[in-house]
Amino acid sequence: LRGGTGGPNYGADAVAETATKLAGAGLPGRVVIDCSHANSGKDHIRQASVAAEVAQMVRDGLPVSGVMLESFLVAGAQSPDARPLTYGQSVTDKCMDWDATDLVLRELARRDG
Repeated sequence: LRGGTGGPNYGADAVAETATKLAGAGLPGRVVIDCSHANSGKDHIRQASVAAEVAQMVRDGLPVSGVMLESFLVAGAQSPDARPLTYGQSVTDKCMDWDATDLVLRELARRDG
């Protein structure tokens, strides 16, 4: 689930509905959520908030099997035409930096409430 023109689609209802549709099609009812793109409003900083909500859904037992994050060494993005280029910064989508990614991954890995 990565959201779309209708906005975000990573909430508990969307996860449950998607899992049900997958199971009805004979597929494993497990969902991967994109914490970036439309689910974060293309805001690389908001990815952490989306991931925190997803972590809570996992703790609540919803069938989330993975997440996708836009991450790189340096936050944000730069034009591929920039000179000099900043080492470790995306030239495509805006990304979280490594420190933010580390915190998000630790939150996702935490099993208690």
